[in-house]
Amino acid sequence: MSDISWLRLSLHYGYIDAQGEVYKRVLEELGKAIEKSTSLANELETNQKLLPQEKDSIIDDGCLLIEYLLGTAFVLCQAYIVDVVSTVEKIHVRAKQSLGRDLKTIPVFNEKSKISRKDILRFGQTLPFSYEGDNFSPIQLINAFANYFKHRDEWDVNWEKLEGTQKDTAKVIQSVGAKFGCSGNLRQGSSALGNPEFTNTLIFFEKLQQWHIDLASAYDKELSSYDTVF
Repeated sequence: MSDISWLRLSLHYGYIDAQGEVYKRVLEELGKAIEKSTSLANELETNQKLLPQEKDSIIDDGCLLIEYLLGTAFVLCQAYIVDVVSTVEKIHVRAKQSLGRDLKTIPVFNEKSKISRKDILRFGQTLPFSYEGDNFSPIQLINAFANYFKHRDEWDVNWEKLEGTQKDTAKVIQSVGAKFGCSGNLRQGSSALGNPEFTNTLIFFEKLQQWHIDLASAYDKELSSYDTVF
């Protein structure tokens, strides 16, 4: 198999078919867990035997559980994202070695033939979310909420004082209404991504898979023009 043929296969193999199915199944189970928690909260709301403060306490715990389950779903999706991004970066490196030129599907931004991860996350996506003049894709939103869930306890209480990657993450999640002190930021993100009931976590996978397919198709089209040379 030629180098270019291998490159054409590398982005297609794995997550779209085999390993992608594993992500799908785990996300589906997280959705079922959220549905169970939601149903329990609804039952408690109509339970006449519980005092109002008892109901409030149990419902608050249920909402927190949903936040953690959504956070887990976002982190799982981020693992998918990281692997696809890593594959794209490797394709650029190996193509430069084989062809002696940079690929154009995602243009490089410096003399070392580096490509922007931001450009990979935005590829092929509409940009429905905006904040302070910047637009963000659904994949950027999923990635940002995963970072928020993992590192939120490290953040300054005043989001305006955040710097570096924390500031970048905050900007993305604020595009859909997340804010400091809100106990439902992950639910806010879920709603913005088309899952307002929080149980349809597979919609996250659908967005990831379409992004992956768009990338694979675009690189395959570019690399196919070189394949016959090698």
